[in-house]
Amino acid sequence: MAAAGAARELLARLDEALAFEGPTREELEAELPAKVLVEHAVDTRKKQKWMCSQLHVVKFLLEFLDQRDSAPFDQKTTEAAVRNEMVQAKQQWKLLKVGYQQRVEAIEGAVPHVLAQLEKGQHLAQRLKEALAQYEAQRHEAEKKARDARERRQKEQEQLEERQRQLEVQMAELRSRVQAQRQELHRLQGELQSQESVASGWREKVER
Repeated sequence: MAAAGAARELLARLDEALAFEGPTREELEAELPAKVLVEHAVDTRKKQKWMCSQLHVVKFLLEFLDQRDSAPFDQKTTEAAVRNEMVQAKQQWKLLKVGYQQRVEAIEGAVPHVLAQLEKGQHLAQRLKEALAQYEAQRHEAEKKARDARERRQKEQEQLEERQRQLEVQMAELRSRVQAQRQELHRLQGELQSQESVASGWREKVER
């Protein structure tokens, strides 16, 4: 029948739509912010639930049409069966609609909590990033101070060693001078004794 053909064509189109391959989740996460991804996921979930409910209705109609085509024609029985099945279809549709609405409300109710948690996580990540940057800056500063202190101590050590070397040179020079002065003093003492002997001899001669 034309209705069955149209319904099957609708199912084929829905299958093509469901089989459509859009961007992968990794690509979406790389290109879009997290808030947009959450909203997109909620919207996609709504569309999927709506399409699922539509498929249930189409499936029911197809089964009804198939049963009608295969069953022997009895107008009264057929009309009663049709009315009964239509009532059941309406009830099933109402139940599906209520269930769908409840799921949508549950998802919409969870979105603020998810967004709040996401914002909290982003805030925590920013704080951790700032703390890490501060730690790195303090570490670099401490390393620089330690390096400067080592260089300063090394320079002071080199200056101390150079001063000690200079003092040792000066002490050696002083020892050499003292030794020379002692030798000169010893020579002068010898000359003085010699002069005293000569003077003593002259006094003796003069006294005679």
